[in-house]
Amino acid sequence: MVIRNKKGAVAFDWIFGLVFLFSLGLLFLVFNHILVDEFIPVIEGVIPDGAPAQNDVILANTEWMSYWNILPYFFLIVILVFWLVSSLRKEPVV
Repeated sequence: MVIRNKKGAVAFDWIFGLVFLFSLGLLFLVFNHILVDEFIPVIEGVIPDGAPAQNDVILANTEWMSYWNILPYFFLIVILVFWLVSSLRKEPVV
């Protein structure tokens, strides 16, 4: 006979979600600092001034950085949906 505690399962899911959200936020802050302050200026500085592809590289970097800046909101929505589904699901009580 298996009896599951619904409140304990939801609490575990919320704590897991908070820890995961904090970890992703911390990783985003670290990698955002590296990308914005280190990689992008170096990538754009390596291209010679007269290179015909210079504008293409700058536009490509701008496009990828716009995707990168949307990523935290995507993760936040995924975690919020996880919390909603985990709090609404029905656990079988046998």
